[in-house]
Amino acid sequence: MLRLLTLSAANAAILGTAQALPHLVHAHEAMAVRYDDLHLSTDAGARVFMTRIEPAVEAVCGGKPSRNGAYSAQQLTILTPAYDKCRQDAIR
Repeated sequence: MLRLLTLSAANAAILGTAQALPHLVHAHEAMAVRYDDLHLSTDAGARVFMTRIEPAVEAVCGGKPSRNGAYSAQQLTILTPAYDKCRQDAIR
């Protein structure tokens, strides 16, 4: 039997101009992460599971806003907490 974890979270999209603060628009995204081949009760299985989850989190949550320097410090004060919440919700 194939077991999949559906990773979902509300993520934020940015609207507005570079001069203005971003406006957050929440959308629902989902991605399946396969884990039927893992023994999650072991440390090794749990580590492999987290390595599979991380790319899905990046895809669902849109990536860490500070990673490419595209946003001002003021914009990051809004975007970073939204990303962090998305990541936490996705991993739960």
